[in-house]
Amino acid sequence: MEVIETERLVLRRFTQRDAADLFEYLHLPVASCFLSLALADIKDAEREALERSTHERTIAVCLRASGKLIGDLFAEPEDDTFSVGWNFNPGFGGKGYAYEAAAALFTHLFTERAARRLYAYVEDTNTSS
Repeated sequence: MEVIETERLVLRRFTQRDAADLFEYLHLPVASCFLSLALADIKDAEREALERSTHERTIAVCLRASGKLIGDLFAEPEDDTFSVGWNFNPGFGGKGYAYEAAAALFTHLFTERAARRLYAYVEDTNTSS
């Protein structure tokens, strides 16, 4: 995946160095759809970061100024359609980061990946999404 930069964010592949920041928001996932991704300890986070680094489906979202991982996006291809979603560290909520990251990803999918359609599922209790 090519790096995508916005005014405040960098979207890139995961690296092993993302483990601690990933653990920060996946040890107790806020949205119930991410409960199956819950990480028990930092070793689990290291394995998960390594796994995510091997493919382009999951995208790390980092603060441009510091490089801190604050969330992730996914884009699962299905021919010319993509299933998309996001999961962010709640400590960074309410600042428009998810919107900014998703908008950049969607632009990339339509212009660079020839997407014809995107779809996402959002839990009715997840009002911020």
